[in-house]
Formats: sequence, structure tokens, C-alpha cells
Amino acid sequence: MSSVILPINSSNVVGIPDEIITDEQYNLIEGVMCAIRGTLAFLGTLGNVVNIYTFVKMGLKDGMTISLLALSISDLAYDVATFSMAASFFCMMLETFSKYSFWFTIEPYGVYIYSGHVSRMPYILSNLTTTYLAVARCLCVAKPISFKNMFGVKLTVYLLITFGVFSVISYVPVLVYMDMSPQYSALINATRVSLWVSPKRQLVINVVWVYRDAVLPFLTQIIISISVFIMIWSLKAAFQFRQAHSECTANHSTVASLTNLSYRRENGCQEIRDRKSSKLSGKDYQVLQQVVTISVIYIVCNIPTVACNCTSVIEPSSSVSVQDLQAYKNVAKTKERISLIDYTFALSNCFELCKCCCRLCISGQ
Repeated sequence: MSSVILPINSSNVVGIPDEIITDEQYNLIEGVMCAIRGTLAFLGTLGNVVNIYTFVKMGLKDGMTISLLALSISDLAYDVATFSMAASFFCMMLETFSKYSFWFTIEPYGVYIYSGHVSRMPYILSNLTTTYLAVARCLCVAKPISFKNMFGVKLTVYLLITFGVFSVISYVPVLVYMDMSPQYSALINATRVSLWVSPKRQLVINVVWVYRDAVLPFLTQIIISISVFIMIWSLKAAFQFRQAHSECTANHSTVASLTNLSYRRENGCQEIRDRKSSKLSGKDYQVLQQVVTISVIYIVCNIPTVACNCTSVIEPSSSVSVQDLQAYKNVAKTKERISLIDYTFALSNCFELCKCCCRLCISGQ
């Protein structure tokens, strides 16, 4: 999941014609999109609150439950920031359409920008947590005997704390050079709390962008893709093995004699124990379904973000040149539309996870 922090305003760039839509039309369209995002974010907030309550109610007894709880918390924080962006953009549209005859004591545009930057911290945490879930489940499925008990509560808590600290520290330098303070505004001819940006902020953003947007999403995309592929391949191989073993056992049972009955019983018990040790329990299988669903949604919906970032790395001028401005805006629009799909799938998966957790709570009681 990702957010567009600052929409491109072509009127600020001299000599660049916008042949598709005007700034007023763009603001209207963006206002509608913000309303949709805000609605989905509000519903996602409710769903994540239910998730958090359910996880706490069922007990934090294993690493996967704690990881899913952390993912719900980070998604909740991201939904709150997104809802704040939508609300502030709506307020900004009210000021614009009223030609500032009506205005707020706190600048909506500043809240919009600040909320967008704050949302990057839970976004990074969700990326890292999703990657950890995919890798942990991948290893547990591929080598269940070796890794089933490796990702316990202690290791999971340590890693999640590390992810949280990294997510905050990696973006704090950007927020340090931003502030909401009383300033005079010529638009309203009055003083109100507005966004202040240091001239050094852009330099800090360029440094942070290298590892945060250019490297991290690309690496997590590759790691999660490989993990999902290995999980699917391992489950398919395990199913084929069990099917072949069942057919082999059925064929042998038709020609078995009483003389080797005790031998077959002894080895059969050992085979059953081996199969049980490598077979996923009902709870593990449900968690695996959720992890695969979350991972696939993340991979699909994060492709536009990775594409934009990789393009900027390969061709740095693509994000600022006159020739590529319209192409960049079209890609950004596509990214926003797929972000809406991300919200929709995340919301449906959120409620599906709620139902799964409720079933586990009921069965546990």
C-alpha cells in the first residue's frame, strides 16, 4: 500500500502545457478519489480494530499471531493517516471552491502533506512485517521439521521491535525539517497554522528516498515473490507425495500377508508420526492461507510503486523533465487507481481474517 503525498500541479511549471485536464478538473477528480480512499480507510480502520481485539482475545501464544497483530496495528495507523489526508483534502477543496471566503484556522494543505509523510512510517512497517510473515511461513512449509519452532514469540518480538524502530528512525529526519506553525497567508490575508518546510528538507528526502523507496520496496517485492512461489511449490509437492503414498499403501495392503503384519505395523506407525510432524495443523493452514493472500495482494498492488521507483533510478530525469512529465502523471494516476484496489482487497482480507480469528477463538474455547 502506498499514498501519493503531493499531487503534481502543472501550473507551477512554466511552459508545460496540460492538454488532458485543467488543475480545477484535477482537483475535482482528486477530491472524488480522496473521498473513496477516505471511505475505504474508515472501513479498514474498523476492520483492523476488530482484528486487534480478536488477536488479543485469542491470546498471543505464537509468533505468527503476534506478527499478524503487528500488521493490523501498522495497517490501522496507515488507515488513520490516509483518512486524515482525505479529510484535509476535502477541507482544502472547500476553501478553493469558496475562493477562500471560507477558511480553516489550520491549513488543510499542510495537514494533507504532513499526514502523507507520517503515513510512510506505518507503510514501511507493514512492508517489513509482510516480508517477515512470508519468509517465516515459507520456511515452515518448505522445511517444517527444521523451522517449525524457530520463529517463536521471542524472536518475533525482537524483529518487530527492530522493524518499528527502523521505520520511525528512517523517516524522522524528513519530519524534523517540517512543522505546522502560525504563519501569515496571503490567500486569506490572515495568520493561521500552516505548513513550514525547511530548504534542507529536499536534500534529506533525496537521501532517505534512496533506501526507503528505491531499495526497500524492490527488495521486499522480490523476497515475497520468491517466498510465495516456494510455498506454493512445497504445498504442491507435499500433496503429490501424500497422494502417491496413499496409492502405494493401498496397493501393498491388498497383497499383504500375516507373516509381515507386525513389521508393517511398526513401520506404518513411524511413517504416520513422520507425516504428522510435517503436516500443517488446521490453525497453521488457516494462517498460511492468510499469509499467501496478503502476500499476493502486496505483490500485485505494489508493482506500480516499484515501477515508478525503478524508472527514477534508471532515468533520474524522468521525474522532472518536460518530455516525461505527462507520462509520469499517467503512471501516477494508474498507481492511485491500483492503490484503491489495494484498499478494497485489504479491507476484504481484513474481514476474512476477522472471521478466521473468530472461528479459532470459538474452537479454542
